[in-house]
Amino acid sequence: MIVRVPAAMVVLILAACLGRAWGAGLAAAGASDAVVVPLADLAWSRNAEPVEDLAREDADGERRVVLPVDGTGVRWTTVFTTDGAGTHRLALSWEPGPDGLLLELLIDGERHPPALDGWRPTRRHVVTDLGPRWLGDGEHLLEFIAREDVADAVVVLRALELRSAGD
Repeated sequence: MIVRVPAAMVVLILAACLGRAWGAGLAAAGASDAVVVPLADLAWSRNAEPVEDLAREDADGERRVVLPVDGTGVRWTTVFTTDGAGTHRLALSWEPGPDGLLLELLIDGERHPPALDGWRPTRRHVVTDLGPRWLGDGEHLLEFIAREDVADAVVVLRALELRSAGD
């Protein structure tokens, strides 16, 4: 029996499988070559206004930052620091929230294609491979911009992981 599957469905299934494989790779790899930026420990601003008390602790004791996203164009920003310049493979550990949400990610003002798509309305932990990126020594601006208006939406961020990717 031959079953025809639309090409878009194949792409979605492949993307889901690759995402799981990348997440498993992060878990299996040693932390010795990775720098983990715990996003709950950073200072955050919403539309250029500082906001405090965003960090939460889950049942496992892991800290995460919960960002309310109550409209299109809401911009959350923070700054993280790197020691030394180089090419890094970046991965974002996050939860899209219970209602799904489309977010744009920018690093140092440069958009990361494609947008982060939390289109499945479930509370699940996702590790998204952001690919290789050259980062200079010092501070870097990390921005999340909502591209949808979802009532009472939130995005939960855990960590940004940087692995050396060579230069």
